[in-house]
Amino acid sequence: MRAWTAAASTVIGPDAARTTALRVDEGTLVVAVPTVQWAAEIRLREEELVAELASHAPRSGIAKIRSVPASRT
Repeated sequence: MRAWTAAASTVIGPDAARTTALRVDEGTLVVAVPTVQWAAEIRLREEELVAELASHAPRSGIAKIRSVPASRT
């Protein structure tokens, strides 16, 4: 989960700091996002984000990313 900030910043840019990695559930990284637009952005770039996460944390086993509203954290 520590690799999320670096990976997301590489793929999305500095605004990725508005998101927060919460936990990993069976190979799925759960990320809190502030808006539905952020959730859509992560869905669209999921493949790139997973690849970047693998380069930062190769043993993480993360294969998917799921967004949840930040208010649910």
